[in-house]
Amino acid sequence: MSARRSLPNVLGSALLLAASALALPTPAEAAPPPDVHPRLWVRGQDLDGLRKRATAQNPVFEEGLRKVVAESLKKMDTPSPGDILSKDGGSWAEPYEECSELYSQIFAFMYLLSPDGSTEKKDYGARAHKLLMHVIDNVHAGLAAYPDGTTLSDMAPGGAKYYSDKWAGGQFPLNLRTFIQDAVPLTVDWIYPLLTPADKAKIRTVFLYWSRLITERAATTGDADRPMPTGVTNDPQLLHLEEETRHHARFGMNNWFAMHMRLLGLMSLSLDTKDDVPPKGGKSGSSMFREIESAPAGALRDYLKTATGAYLYMADYGHRNDGRGGLSPEGMQYFTAGLGPTAQFYLALKTSGWDDPNLYPQKQDQVVLTKNPYWQDLYPAFLLQLAPVPATTKSFEWYGPMYQPAFYGDGENYHPGEQANLFGTLAWYFTLAGDADRAGMSRWIAGNVSPGGMKQLTRRISSAIAQGSTRQAILYFLAMDPTAPVAPDPREKMPLAWFSAGIQSLSVRTARDADSRWLSYMLPWTRVDHQHGEANMIQLFRKGEWLTKKWVGYGPRAACSDFSNTVTIQNDPPKYNSPGTYQHEQWKSGSQWQYINAGDPLLVGWSDAADYTYAYGDATNLYNSNMDGAMSTAHVSRSMVWLKPDHLVVYDRVTSKKEDRFKRFWLNFENNPKLDGALVTGTTKGGQQLFVRTLLPAGAKVGVESDHPMWEGGGKQTATGEHMAYRLKVEAPNAQDVRFLHVLQGADSGAAADASRLVKSTSGTAYDGAVVRDTAVLFPKDFGEPAKGVNYDAPSSVKLHVVTGLSPQKGYSVTVKSAGDKVSVAVAEGGSVTADKGGALAFDQAGKAQPLGPAAQGGAASLDAIKAVAAGLPPPGTYSTPGAAEPGSGTGMASEPGEPAPSASGAVPGGGNPPSAAPRGCGCGSTSGGGGVLSMVGAAGALAGVMRRRRRNRAERHQANSA
Repeated sequence: MSARRSLPNVLGSALLLAASALALPTPAEAAPPPDVHPRLWVRGQDLDGLRKRATAQNPVFEEGLRKVVAESLKKMDTPSPGDILSKDGGSWAEPYEECSELYSQIFAFMYLLSPDGSTEKKDYGARAHKLLMHVIDNVHAGLAAYPDGTTLSDMAPGGAKYYSDKWAGGQFPLNLRTFIQDAVPLTVDWIYPLLTPADKAKIRTVFLYWSRLITERAATTGDADRPMPTGVTNDPQLLHLEEETRHHARFGMNNWFAMHMRLLGLMSLSLDTKDDVPPKGGKSGSSMFREIESAPAGALRDYLKTATGAYLYMADYGHRNDGRGGLSPEGMQYFTAGLGPTAQFYLALKTSGWDDPNLYPQKQDQVVLTKNPYWQDLYPAFLLQLAPVPATTKSFEWYGPMYQPAFYGDGENYHPGEQANLFGTLAWYFTLAGDADRAGMSRWIAGNVSPGGMKQLTRRISSAIAQGSTRQAILYFLAMDPTAPVAPDPREKMPLAWFSAGIQSLSVRTARDADSRWLSYMLPWTRVDHQHGEANMIQLFRKGEWLTKKWVGYGPRAACSDFSNTVTIQNDPPKYNSPGTYQHEQWKSGSQWQYINAGDPLLVGWSDAADYTYAYGDATNLYNSNMDGAMSTAHVSRSMVWLKPDHLVVYDRVTSKKEDRFKRFWLNFENNPKLDGALVTGTTKGGQQLFVRTLLPAGAKVGVESDHPMWEGGGKQTATGEHMAYRLKVEAPNAQDVRFLHVLQGADSGAAADASRLVKSTSGTAYDGAVVRDTAVLFPKDFGEPAKGVNYDAPSSVKLHVVTGLSPQKGYSVTVKSAGDKVSVAVAEGGSVTADKGGALAFDQAGKAQPLGPAAQGGAASLDAIKAVAAGLPPPGTYSTPGAAEPGSGTGMASEPGEPAPSASGAVPGGGNPPSAAPRGCGCGSTSGGGGVLSMVGAAGALAGVMRRRRRNRAERHQANSA
């Protein structure tokens, strides 16, 4: 592969257009909403209805929320030093059940629910006020006490002089406490009539200080934690599209980024305009304190422009482009941790009236959740990551049956996780929006998918404090209207297949019942937190059980590719290779690199038809690192065809530039599989079987390992409840260029493995393949441009041929000639048999086209992209540059020349939910399919500096955690 070169920068003209558009006259701004309270998440007009729910007849209230309130009362009234006020020492890492704001929030909410003029309302209000001001007073006093000459740089980021100070230090609003810090501005809004002018003055100063930290110093996980440059809004320069890695363009989907956005937005909306003024009288404290306190009138509300025009602008862009299709790049555990705060900010914009795009100097459509198709794609994408039927999970038997997920990314527990923070929020949002259908779907997911399902709903609510968030109990109360119709199971309306083009995830199942077979395939980029080396990962589910799946874990070792059902290849040692670092772990295992890889993978093609599902992904960039000087991997790609329902043929091309570099194929099992030469037999807890036959390479060494993910810096990292415990390792003989070919078969207990055999091309383009029962599947031996033709022999018993690696939707001639017990097949360009949208050609024993089915779908990368990747160049882009005239309102979709822009909503263009008549769908957002190709231009030097600082931050955190 040749050295990487820069492509022409096509961004310049777009930015010039942006600048010219910004100079155009802007539409008149709408009149701002009135300052009334409450306005965050709950409005005055909602209170009567909510109060009617607060009865003994409503179990969500009586057995859930009321128990949280009782526990909060007990904790607050415990004699000192056991009470909350005494226990809360103001640390950023305080246990959440000892944080004042956790309880101020629940008491403030009960203040809203209580009858006006009642004794209980007065009591709840006084408690909320006392706890709120405990936080505000301590932060305010600590900030005022710093010596003259103190600057914001002394407060944050990590390593700053006062960063870790209790209360006033920069870690307090930026680090772990920010998971619950939204409780502070929510309490301010909910008990606003109880706040004195002096209270509001202190709150303003503290909120202005926190807002400055969030916008100028946030760097909990790295420099992309906040929009940069500071002060810029609604401008493509926030996205740093010149970066090869698209790091900033993607970080808007990170959970820390989302939590900072939520806190910033809620603070900016909490105080009334008349109270957003500097205090009168003399000023005291350090120069920094005086500067913050004396900020001009409207300074706090002005941060709403940053929350919406910078933070939300970036999140909106990420969800339309790099994350399009409805999944979170950060995985199943952080699905709600990132999307939940974003949805909660959208909810605050709606209830406060600030979700009108015309309220801003430049129209901002990104303030309306429903204008981004991502939030429609979310439902089928998420639901198709869940098993069709629930099952009991090891270590969590007491929950009862749960919908097991096709997991990806970091995971501390193998279960679907609590869904209230995302889908509880959306249930209330869509209730207020008058969308009963989506409100019902959201309620169903929050109630049924969360651990324990509806049977344990009230237990989950009542244990909110133990789970570290009274917010959870409040959201359930808002979401679960006892008078609303019982929400139907939304999966009946969902497609059977879904492709999320942003992270290139394909999920396909044969049915929605207990007999369903299910394939999950992923080829994600890795540039934000919590992502693992999962490119070309496969997971197979059959009749209620996983035959093989990701070995779920959390941290650097668990993130390595040898636990993700893909291949590994040894590279050069990285520049930063100290034991205990994530670079060292990934190098040792031959993993794809996290954060420092050489670029994105390329999905060459994918398709789903009635009889098969096909994918072809090049992951070479992920196995190399320009930044750390590990560039000895020449090529890694995988092609696979799932022959529905029970056979999967997997072909891997693995090539190194140097000798003596190991190459390994990995597959996880629940129980210790049986080895019998080239055939491996695994069994599930329920007795089902997974047969794995190695057809290539000749002389492969087949073995089984049962080690758990271990990290030199911190021990075992396997998720609680993970039931994969053995790993099949197929190691190739020492060679620079290797091909792996495996046939996987799911079967009932007692069934025998079907015969399979190797097939090779006889002329034309070189192909390898397998005959499985009565089907032949062939793959191009080498990566490159689509093949023009191939000749091969197959048994005469073959009834279906699937030839991959061809030009999508192009016609081919097919000739099948009998010769005794075999047939000779010739495939050539030009003819009446048309390849599918991914480049696979399916035909019968007579050479006639195999019907693909009415729901067939797929996509493919452009020829230019394939050529670029083969040459070691960044592929040309399909991601959008936001239109500058109305940032946030673009579709984020790219079309092939001459084709109309597609709908990013999946199977149902124009909106709505996929009907039952449409069994499949796609959240592609691009007619070119899921190629995932990017526009990449220079700035390698600046990028290297950013990533070096990010590496140092991670190393410091790892060392601190292991100390």
